[in-house]
Amino acid sequence: MYRKTLLTVAGNKAVENLSIKYGKKLAGKFIAGNTLEEALEEIRVLNNKGIMATLDHLGEGITHLKEAALYRDEYVRLVEGIARQGADSNVSLKPTQMGLALDPEEGYRNIRAVATQAKLNNLFVRIDMEDSPFTQATLDINILALPTIEE
Repeated sequence: MYRKTLLTVAGNKAVENLSIKYGKKLAGKFIAGNTLEEALEEIRVLNNKGIMATLDHLGEGITHLKEAALYRDEYVRLVEGIARQGADSNVSLKPTQMGLALDPEEGYRNIRAVATQAKLNNLFVRIDMEDSPFTQATLDINILALPTIEE
């Protein structure tokens, strides 16, 4: 019952508008910013306090593979920005955000692209575990990605 209510509310435009308006105040400790530059600045502040950061580009529930490609490209930019800044940080991504639910092979390719860029920059990618329908596919990502990244 609670899950259904939460999912219904999550897709509501009015709730989205309210969360945009007031969400920053409520989630300020957890949201680094709305742009790459804001996020990198917040990481710098945290690193100066001796705190490592994990950066997660918020967004899920994609409906087209074009969205997955945009998220993939944004994650590559995040990795490059973290490396350029020399930040003590890594990235965390959701497999469905990369297209796993729409086309598993495309999702795997997108995740490998981000992971490869991270490896080139001596960073790592944390893969979030999502809803149970994606548990096995998420575990398979790690198995499928490792040989590609190690080569």
